[in-house]
Amino acid sequence: MSVISKELSLQLREAGLQQPKRGLHSFYRTHDQFGNPEPENSYVYTLREYVHPEHVWKWLWAPRLDQLLEEIRKYNCGWGIGTREDKYCCIIETQNLRQVTQGDTLEEATGQALLWLITRKNDEERNK
Repeated sequence: MSVISKELSLQLREAGLQQPKRGLHSFYRTHDQFGNPEPENSYVYTLREYVHPEHVWKWLWAPRLDQLLEEIRKYNCGWGIGTREDKYCCIIETQNLRQVTQGDTLEEATGQALLWLITRKNDEERNK
């Protein structure tokens, strides 16, 4: 199972992507049980139950490809995934805009596309 990088997971959370409430999800552990930061190359954990709100700061959701696409679908935009110039890519089309993101994996390219959508929405709401 492939998930996005810890760095992209953090960017998505900071942009406003909500962590899942329940179900089978993968997470990076950001802090140990004593509150000490985990190393950057920490393992990915798969949890069957939800992360208790009291401990959510210790865990960072690492969405799978299907979960990233599910989030993208919420934006009612056109999308496609594939390869381009020896990289994986995700294409997003909204109204008059088209965005192509690339990555070493489909998950990274799709995660970058989701980050673009969230950031764009945040900018639009700020400019109202």
